[in-house]
Amino acid sequence: MRTRGLQSGPGPGTKILLFTGTRKKVILQIPRRDTLLRDKWREMINKPVQVKPIHNNIKNIVQEYKDMAVKRRIGVHQIKVTEALKRNQNNTYTCPNCTKSFKPQGVTNHVRTCAKEWCIQNEIRM
Repeated sequence: MRTRGLQSGPGPGTKILLFTGTRKKVILQIPRRDTLLRDKWREMINKPVQVKPIHNNIKNIVQEYKDMAVKRRIGVHQIKVTEALKRNQNNTYTCPNCTKSFKPQGVTNHVRTCAKEWCIQNEIRM
């Protein structure tokens, strides 16, 4: 059985998908004769690529984005219903409005609909 040597590029008529920026893509269709010469093949692939110099203040820009993300996340943590209520002896929670007992899975939705004023006072999101 005879085997052929490896080519220096993709096969004949290969479509190559290149991403050039945000949500932009270019499809190159390269004929076989151009794939045989590696230098020419690389030149054709890299033609639509744009190289921009890195901003000289990149560390500060990245730090600003990280600080903005931290500021966004500060107000995200909110108290859960099960954290605000105390457990009974038999591992259930009591609704502050109607005094019914619930398991941890059911108390959250009930309290949000039954005791809306209590939720607002305890800063529980609705």
